[in-house]
Amino acid sequence: MHFSLTSNCSPIVVLLSLVGLLLTSSSGCEEKKGQRLTINDSPSTPTASRAFPCMVMVIGEPAIAEPLQRQWSARYESAFNIKTVSIEEISKADFDIPQDVDVVIYPAQIMIELIHRGRIKELKDSVYQSDALNKNDLLKHFRKSGIRYDSKTWAVPCGGPLFALIYQPDALTRTETQIPEKWSQLILWAERLAQQKNDDSAAADGSAANTPTATQKIAVPLAEGWAAKTFIAMAAPYARQKGRLSVLFQRRTMKPLIASEAFTRALDELKTLAKLNPASLNMTPTDVLEALVNGQLAAGITWPTSAVSPTSDVAAAQTLLIHSLPGSNTYFDESTQSWGTRQSSDPNVVDLHGMNGLLASQTKNSRRPQSAAEFLKWLPESTISQTLFSADPSLGPFRTTHLGDTKAWIGDHFSREFETGFENHLKDAHDKALIMTLPKILRQSDYLAVLDTEIRAALADDVDSKKTLEKVAAAWEALTEETGRKTQSDLLRRNSNF
Repeated sequence: MHFSLTSNCSPIVVLLSLVGLLLTSSSGCEEKKGQRLTINDSPSTPTASRAFPCMVMVIGEPAIAEPLQRQWSARYESAFNIKTVSIEEISKADFDIPQDVDVVIYPAQIMIELIHRGRIKELKDSVYQSDALNKNDLLKHFRKSGIRYDSKTWAVPCGGPLFALIYQPDALTRTETQIPEKWSQLILWAERLAQQKNDDSAAADGSAANTPTATQKIAVPLAEGWAAKTFIAMAAPYARQKGRLSVLFQRRTMKPLIASEAFTRALDELKTLAKLNPASLNMTPTDVLEALVNGQLAAGITWPTSAVSPTSDVAAAQTLLIHSLPGSNTYFDESTQSWGTRQSSDPNVVDLHGMNGLLASQTKNSRRPQSAAEFLKWLPESTISQTLFSADPSLGPFRTTHLGDTKAWIGDHFSREFETGFENHLKDAHDKALIMTLPKILRQSDYLAVLDTEIRAALADDVDSKKTLEKVAAAWEALTEETGRKTQSDLLRRNSNF
């Protein structure tokens, strides 16, 4: 019988080919299965973070670099690289971000510089809407005005402070004074405290020698870098009204409004407070808080932070209470050039939001966008952010869940009544629709520096308030021309933080 080799071998060849394909397929499946097991080996580790290590650059806050790296390393088995740079250095480099950087953490006031130059990109919706970020837990103005511009979300928040009035309740009792709801009432209280000091000094029995004179004073932070912000906070209820979008500049022309009657009145009142306590000219918010917790002031404008504790065994901070800043039921209407009265349903207090704070954004040219996204979800998470930022004296709570544990942010030397008052102060400030913010325009810090210098000079030498602010307005006009009026007015009109 004759067999054909070709015809008889074909089924064998086909069979062998099938076996080979099955082996190859099986090998491939085993490889994929192994990858999945490796990824799931550490459930708490984000996939993107393990596969694509993140590079972070911190601007202007070098102190957070080390704890940031430590916290990341404690939780994830992935490489984490971080570099720091000062605001001055990056400003000289035209805010250029190195190509290897995926995420940048920066002071809120330079957000517009980074957006305008295309250094950062809009926050991904997958980050903003994620359960990890939990945007609805963010306090309202961190969620809205703080991280948004031109109706877009650009960053995640890392915290920021809010001015408050911190006071010794006994000082109210001694002077038969109620909590000051208006700036004029705060001045009256300061004058009564000064009069009490004079009365004590005139006491025939010499008992005034045992009365610390500092406890009969009210301090406001007017040191270099703080006079402008304190001044704007005082002017806010006079300058801000419903329907008025921009307060410091006209939106379409960038004409400064800083010399209006609203700001002139605020400067006159600030000068009165400074005369009653000249030491304020050298005090930062931290200085004011230190004096308060050590029982050296009757009251002061600042905010609580865990970075400041009483220096003596007697915790004077236990007697302190906290309240919102004073306000005003009248405001200056720029359109009619006259003073108006708020409706009874409108709050008198207008809080200054966003004066300080940190933000984090993905860089425009991030090489590891998935890793950057995972990092931006992780950074503002409630417990992570509290661990990282609660000890920084320039920051503050930015989530509702942070309010359940304010001791982490303010320390454990305040009374429970103070803690509750602090929580309520933040809740109220973020519930209000009428607030004051600094405009997101280029060279914001330069405009503030001019204002700061002139305010301090006016306070020190008692220069006429109107002339001082007209000088500021002229300097602001020069800055606008130098930067580009059209550029600045276009940016101002696109502000969504009003």
